[in-house]
Amino acid sequence: MTTFFSVDVETTGPDPASGQLLTVGIQVVEDLKLTKTFYFGQRFHESGHKDPDTMIWWEEQDPTVRMEAFGTFLNGSYALAYKLQTFLDQFPASRWFVANPAAFDRAFINDLFSTQNLRNPFHYRSLCLRSMRFGLTPNQEWGESRTDRYENPMPHHALHDATEQALDLIYLLKRGMMMNPVPEKEDRCRVHSWQWEENVDGKIIWKCRNCPAIKTRYVRTDKAY
Repeated sequence: MTTFFSVDVETTGPDPASGQLLTVGIQVVEDLKLTKTFYFGQRFHESGHKDPDTMIWWEEQDPTVRMEAFGTFLNGSYALAYKLQTFLDQFPASRWFVANPAAFDRAFINDLFSTQNLRNPFHYRSLCLRSMRFGLTPNQEWGESRTDRYENPMPHHALHDATEQALDLIYLLKRGMMMNPVPEKEDRCRVHSWQWEENVDGKIIWKCRNCPAIKTRYVRTDKAY
């Protein structure tokens, strides 16, 4: 089963070279439903990386939001990375990292595991909500394609933002299923999903999982082509 992890991070800069990771929020999506959550962070260091523009932006946010990001957690980076790895390892191997945009949040998560010499459970799988939205709702503004039924109780709180993203993901996945349904068995696929069936009279038979399409290839005793 594919498990989606809607990830949001709060930081002091646009990338790990110029900013510190503060908090990580994750909302898990399984079978198009919200399931488990993760929320943790690390100590803010005054002497660490701080992007001036980002810090000005933080000063403009609600004081409660700032205190949550900067003053809640006192542990170090290793504790955050280990706790996150332990959380992710309880799920099946097919894990998809989802964020908006994915490149920003993924950069900080990758840097966290790399600098602490821990295995990254996300591997290479990522989905960008912004790209999905452009592909599935090209004529809509971002707000029109979001699940505005969700009232975010604290914007820029990593977990609340991750939950909002997760609801966006479910909306977009359902929309994609309606636009591109799995074809019936009697229909032909645009892109086949092949599976090996049998070896008959020196031929390997491949059949599509979703339609009656068949292909074969001949096999010689010394080498397969």
